[in-house]
Amino acid sequence: MKLRRKYKSLEDTINLIIAQAKSPENINYAINRGFSTEPRELWNQLKPLLIYRNDPKGLELIQGISTLLTKRNYYGVPGMGDCDCFSCATLSIAFANKKPALITIVGNGKASHIYVQLQSKDGKWYSLDFTNEDYNVRRPYNKTQFIYVR
Repeated sequence: MKLRRKYKSLEDTINLIIAQAKSPENINYAINRGFSTEPRELWNQLKPLLIYRNDPKGLELIQGISTLLTKRNYYGVPGMGDCDCFSCATLSIAFANKKPALITIVGNGKASHIYVQLQSKDGKWYSLDFTNEDYNVRRPYNKTQFIYVR
């Protein structure tokens, strides 16, 4: 499932990401694929499948995991999307496994990037920013906002 519409606001985008991530289609896809909820293992499973590409100009595209990772992908290339698509996929995996997550919104001045943090068995939170080349990397931003979801 994918949602396409003109960008309205950060709040609208966050609400769309959460709604998309919680949809039965995306939850079922996450369950059936058997992704780990342990952050390092999930990174190793998901990172090789993802290809970064900006949204089309003027369009907010949020692809759920069941679209992002399949030929139904907006671009026709499984795994191709941007940070909100990757965040939506990570959230579906967390929701499917009844695990808490931290939506992390960052930017220099205004919000410009989003990723998800998951809690490991050791109780620590780890960043899953699939736009980075390496696991648990946090780029420096002036502003950070966290939204705890379960």
